[in-house]
Amino acid sequence: MAFSPFNEFTDFSATVVFEALYEELGGEKRDRLRRAVKEENGEKELLSLSDAEFDAALHLTEIRGGIPVPTVAGILLEGKDEAVERFLPSSGIHVRVVSDFKTELDEELGGTIPEMIDRMREIFRQNNGKGSARPEITDFSLESLDELLFNALIHRDYTMGVPTEILVDPEGVEITSPGMLFNRASPEKLLYANSISRNPVLGRALRMLGFCTMNGNGVREIFYSALKYGRPEPDYSQSTEKQVSVFLHRIQPDLALSSLIEKTLSNGSRLSVTALRVLYQLRRTPLTAEEIADRLSLSSQGRLVVVLENLLALKLVEFTDSRYRILWPSSADDI
Repeated sequence: MAFSPFNEFTDFSATVVFEALYEELGGEKRDRLRRAVKEENGEKELLSLSDAEFDAALHLTEIRGGIPVPTVAGILLEGKDEAVERFLPSSGIHVRVVSDFKTELDEELGGTIPEMIDRMREIFRQNNGKGSARPEITDFSLESLDELLFNALIHRDYTMGVPTEILVDPEGVEITSPGMLFNRASPEKLLYANSISRNPVLGRALRMLGFCTMNGNGVREIFYSALKYGRPEPDYSQSTEKQVSVFLHRIQPDLALSSLIEKTLSNGSRLSVTALRVLYQLRRTPLTAEEIADRLSLSSQGRLVVVLENLLALKLVEFTDSRYRILWPSSADDI
């Protein structure tokens, strides 16, 4: 199997798979991509293109010697089963669902990325419980799970020969993907690091198809979706130089905090992800600015000062005795 030259600064998903034939793409796999454009609110201009134009627009092929040759992104998104198994056999997902020390599901997912997304969405829906106090608030935001999944598949290292691992258990969802954080940010600095993709061609194609947004803020959206319901932020602390591991907690939301946030947002006010992080830290006890910065691993208080001033202006917090505290409504009817 011959790939074009690759190093850590090269987009591996753009690599031309010289031994692959154009006929190893397409069919029902391409039909799934065209359907995604309609269902996922992708770029509708893609639907008017011929098959060859469609593949070229998504950089699923490159012209070599006058003929289209599949790229790694092409194999991952549109490759027939035999092609995926032949050229990228470790590109799949190993998913386990465990409850009460019993394994409910142990499945190896293969095929194209859209097919794996379909199956994982089904598994997530089946294991996403509803709260007793607020049934409309499930254990997880499906948007958060989507972002976690897309991030893992877009940013993973496809050269390492191991699958993406997903564990769903009573405590939460853990997704572990091969390869270190590509922007070399530490886990505690990940939220504020520059967004850099290991596989930009693959990410761009998924965004054009409508599977994920074009803004490059997937990590922030994951944090935001958890925090706005009064849940802990995602935990990246188990990430290493060889893998990125993120854990999303399965926990009942802080209803008082989520109601306060919901009311604020419904009034047209904006709350940044840092503001939500601050409110989550203040939900139990008043803190000084230094204590907040330490809990949020903020090396500079410049960002925090602006956030705290905004929260004061919105009358969501007050500053007394050198500490910030949440200004809770006087009664439940006020929330």
